[in-house]
Amino acid sequence: MIERAHGQWKDVITKRMHALNGRLIKGPGYMLFDAGVPELDAHMRGGVLDKTGDFDAVLSAFPALYDGRREEWALRIVPERTAEAAQILPERGWKLRNPEGSPIMSIETPTNYAKVHVAELVAQNRDGVTLLSAAVPVIAEAFDLSTASAEKLLLHGQYNTNPNARAAVIREAGQVVSAGLMVYTPALRTAGLYYIATRSACRGRGLAKDLVSLLTDTAFELGATAVILQASKLGRFVYEHLGYREIGRYMVWLHPDTGMPTPSVN
Repeated sequence: MIERAHGQWKDVITKRMHALNGRLIKGPGYMLFDAGVPELDAHMRGGVLDKTGDFDAVLSAFPALYDGRREEWALRIVPERTAEAAQILPERGWKLRNPEGSPIMSIETPTNYAKVHVAELVAQNRDGVTLLSAAVPVIAEAFDLSTASAEKLLLHGQYNTNPNARAAVIREAGQVVSAGLMVYTPALRTAGLYYIATRSACRGRGLAKDLVSLLTDTAFELGATAVILQASKLGRFVYEHLGYREIGRYMVWLHPDTGMPTPSVN
């Protein structure tokens, strides 16, 4: 399952870099990428090394993307390479961002959750783009992005170019208060959930649970046999309640010249 999750994530990154005119370098067992969105972290800038990748090769290729900017450049390591990374990367000056790791979770059956709130899929047309535009402030707040970066991510990224991508929102009093994305990869029969967000003033009421349930069940309707995501501390309980289970953890290492990010209060 880890290999499927890893493959799905790399496929999504590849399509997203093309949609955003980002920079992408691929080598045997690794991928380096930069979407050109300064605020975004390892999801949109950095690299990923799988179980066959060579550390020397990926570290030698990194300077082609890194140009001295004081932004966070991260290398994501699959679980099978954790011990090896801990031996090699500190010697090169890389710093471990998340000692506890970032949980990867999956589910292999629909949630069949009885939703309390009305979550709706966003159509891939002009009306859908208008509705998704209303979700920009929600994503910007949850992921600490500028409005411009959130717009680039939602309105000019993969959502509008990939027929297997879906967005969903929940509205209250005409305002979008929760939003998220799902991308299905037919070749792997695997889908991933991304950028699940709820307005801070509306959290704790089950909105995200309804949204995740809709996106998850939609993925299975499209043909997925598994749905994967990376869980935050805030969202893990929501996913577990719907039936998601941890299958491994990514370890994220920071480029030696970028420094450590400010720890999140959450």
